[in-house]
Amino acid sequence: MGFSNEVTIACWFKSPGGGGTYPRLVEFSDAAGSSSQSTALCYDNDGSLRAWVSSESGIRGGEIDFSSTLYNDNQWHHAVYTYGSTNGGNLYVDGALKATATNNLTSDIHDAETFVIGGYYPNNGHGFRGLIDEAMVLSRELTATEVSELHQSTRTSCSGDCYLDSLIGQWDMDESAWNGTSGEVEDASPNNLNGMALNGATTTTDGKVCRAGEFHGINC
Repeated sequence: MGFSNEVTIACWFKSPGGGGTYPRLVEFSDAAGSSSQSTALCYDNDGSLRAWVSSESGIRGGEIDFSSTLYNDNQWHHAVYTYGSTNGGNLYVDGALKATATNNLTSDIHDAETFVIGGYYPNNGHGFRGLIDEAMVLSRELTATEVSELHQSTRTSCSGDCYLDSLIGQWDMDESAWNGTSGEVEDASPNNLNGMALNGATTTTDGKVCRAGEFHGINC
C-alpha cells in the first residue's frame, strides 16, 4: 500500500505494563518488517509511548518518545499518531494532544508491505502485553478535531467508515477466536488486508467495542 506525505495510526489499548521492549501497537513496514523502514505506534513495557514515520531512504521523522504519563494502569486508552510533512508528528491520547515532533520531515513515507498489531514482525522480542481494539491506519493526517471525534465515537462503536476516503486498514478484533489460520484477523476496510494470529494471540470478550485482541508479551 502506498503512502506519500501523510498518515494516521490509531487504536485502543489496555495494559498493566510489561511485555517486550517497545512492542508495536500498530506498525507497517517493508516485506522484511525492517524497523528502519517502518511507521509505528509503540508502547514500551513501562507504559510510555513512541511513534514515528520512516522515509523511503530509511530515515525516521516526526519521532516522539512520550513518558510524561505512563499508561500501565490496565485501563482502556485511545492512542492516535498523526503525521504530515508540514505539521510533523502528533501524539494524542484519549483525544488530547500529548506531544509533537518536527524532526526529519519527509514527504515520502515508506510504503507498507507488512502490517503488524501487538508485536514486531521479524522476532518475538517486542510483544505487547494486554488488549488492543479498533486498530486503524489511514493515508492522511487527521486534524485535532477529527481525532477528538474518533475518540468520542469509538467509546461505544467504531467510526472508521467515516474515513473511507483514506482508510487503509481497520481491524476491529471482533472474531470469536484466532488459531493461527491465514486470513482469520479480518480487515473491515475495502482493502481486505486480513492477517493471521501468531504465538497464541487470541480474542476476548473484554473489548473496548465488542471483542478485542489479547496479546501475552510474546506475540508478533
